[in-house]
Amino acid sequence: MKKIIFVFIGIIFLILSPLTFAAPAIEELALNHETKQCARFWSGDEFNNISLPAQWVSFPIINNYDENLNKVITDSGECTFTSYKECCEQLGYKYLEVDNIGTANIEDNSSNQSFTPIIISIIGMICVSLLVYFLRKKF
Repeated sequence: MKKIIFVFIGIIFLILSPLTFAAPAIEELALNHETKQCARFWSGDEFNNISLPAQWVSFPIINNYDENLNKVITDSGECTFTSYKECCEQLGYKYLEVDNIGTANIEDNSSNQSFTPIIISIIGMICVSLLVYFLRKKF
């Protein structure tokens, strides 16, 4: 009976495993200490890997729900985040009007994902076959 339960749990796990999704990364504040420039940075999602240019570092925007304000803590100080431009000015940096300071390294994941449903279906059929085999053998 333990084998049947184990196989059944395995089947449920395999059926639900393709339902997980990756979430996009959060936007961050990027600083270049040498040029005293500041910009918006987004590192991508499950399909895009976006990296910062050389000499740039990024810092997350910290949400403080208790005080109803957001702030960014950097190695150059901290700012109350209301907008990227205002935060850069609070830190003494010049804000660059760009959508994303990062450079995209687009990965082609389509070849990796195309066989996933087929493989999951085959594994599911094998698990169901094993379940039927153990049930017939038991009874």
